[in-house]
Amino acid sequence: MKNFIERYDFDCAQLVLNAAMLGVLEPGWRLAPEVSSPSFEAITLPAAQKKNMGIIAMKTLGYGHLLGNNPDKAEAQTLMRYAWSLPIASSIVGMTSLEEVEQNAKYASSFQSMPQDEMRELSNRLSSANKVALDSFFATHSDIC
Repeated sequence: MKNFIERYDFDCAQLVLNAAMLGVLEPGWRLAPEVSSPSFEAITLPAAQKKNMGIIAMKTLGYGHLLGNNPDKAEAQTLMRYAWSLPIASSIVGMTSLEEVEQNAKYASSFQSMPQDEMRELSNRLSSANKVALDSFFATHSDIC
């Protein structure tokens, strides 16, 4: 995706951006020496920013797999706040009920950017517990991607 962005002139890009995907690397890919964290957030997002593209975040809730109260999960508001704190133009958040639409509108209206250290802590916590499972899920469910 980074190569496409660098090579062609797109107005926007839609990227998987959630706290748990930081560090996920597709099988067979190699990292450039300057990249410490293989993800859309670490690799592709900076390339899109450099070209002043509109960035659309998708799968911010990990298709629901990141939701919960366990230590390896987070609340929807926290996950959305993480994604909304990235340099994005828009975010796609799946909603299954009117109540979720209303709740997400409240989250958006009271949004405050998440500090970098809080983003890093959340990402470290969620990615270590979920990144392999999410990568496998999205790789085998291309119909929802």
